[in-house]
Amino acid sequence: MLHSDLILPLKKDEGRQPVARGQGLDLVLKIDPAIPERIMIDKMRLRQIVLNLLGNALKFTGEGEVTLSAAVDPQDPQTLTIAVKDTGIGIPDDRQESIFGKFTQADETTAREYGGTGLGLPISAELAELMGGKLTVRSTPRAGSTFTLSLPLEKGAAVVGSPLASDLGEEARRGRKLTILVAEDNPVNQELTMAMVERAGHECELARDGLEAVDMVIQGEKEDRPFDMVLMDMQMPRLDGIEATRTIRTAGIDAEKLPILAITANAYADDIKRCEQAGMQAHLAKPLRLKYLRAVISEWSPLTDKTLESAPPESPTKETLEQLVDPRLRAMFEERLTMAHTAIDRVLHKGSATDKERNDIADILHQIAGVAAYFGQEALGALCRAKSHELNEFPSTDQTLALLTIVQEQLAISFG
Repeated sequence: MLHSDLILPLKKDEGRQPVARGQGLDLVLKIDPAIPERIMIDKMRLRQIVLNLLGNALKFTGEGEVTLSAAVDPQDPQTLTIAVKDTGIGIPDDRQESIFGKFTQADETTAREYGGTGLGLPISAELAELMGGKLTVRSTPRAGSTFTLSLPLEKGAAVVGSPLASDLGEEARRGRKLTILVAEDNPVNQELTMAMVERAGHECELARDGLEAVDMVIQGEKEDRPFDMVLMDMQMPRLDGIEATRTIRTAGIDAEKLPILAITANAYADDIKRCEQAGMQAHLAKPLRLKYLRAVISEWSPLTDKTLESAPPESPTKETLEQLVDPRLRAMFEERLTMAHTAIDRVLHKGSATDKERNDIADILHQIAGVAAYFGQEALGALCRAKSHELNEFPSTDQTLALLTIVQEQLAISFG
């Protein structure tokens, strides 16, 4: 567990304000003054849960407000409760017990209308359990929902000369911490990238797609709390990294004011050229490596005037991966492999695929491609990346079945 100021990570999540305002919503933060100034808590897991809950609340709320609150449980002083309450569409009674189940959603109509399936809820529930707590929901259809995270409350002592300081990056030791926006839609990559940024000694906020990244950057400029840098994934829903960067540059936010670094699984010359033409300053290939990320952040920090020449990331050691990839993230990766196997098997068995089935499989393969290298599966990642594109480009039944057969065979070779 980490010593952490609880209020700081919650206040950071006010970075959702631009998204809320863009939808005509109020985002309210309420902190109980009875909470100790410092508590023992896993900051990264806490933030991931809060980000997931806030993201879903904003997505499924058309009008009204979303409230993020933290308080000492009046019935149990040894319990901390963090709640996200919205005035959105709500969840039917018969769905509330299963909403935290893996890969479930309220219903397909909701997913189509609001553009999401709420897969962050099972992940959040798992994180809550790992922190010794639980995640619950109370909801009324068409009136709103309240998701409550209950955690053990353990007061932490003030720390002087904390040994954690030795884990800070060189940039943070030389000067102020940077505030970096991580724009990434893959849940596994979100956690890995944010963990690396924090281990490099900087602060970060998360945008879950390109449109959200644009909103957060522009609103930050308007409110005089600009980001120092953006780590921009190339492929994201609603607005990809290229278009998001163009939009930011068109808004008058230039490279000197805000460096934007592309993160992508593709390291082809054409992709790098597209990044440069859109207004990005550098290109980082997945999988990211901590040492290389630190160097690139330092090179492109607004505190320096250096330029960066593209260089390949160093080859990771087994120890490096084990430090950054915990068993839960590996389980998330394996769950996506299972999803791909099940969906492909279903299509091959019946000998045809609907447009939705083909798009869903392409999306799962894209998610696998984005993280496979972190788990030593570079070949599988490259195959999934290529076939996800081909599924969208060649929609005939024969071509679809042939592509899926190849993927299924590779899955069997890789994992039995």
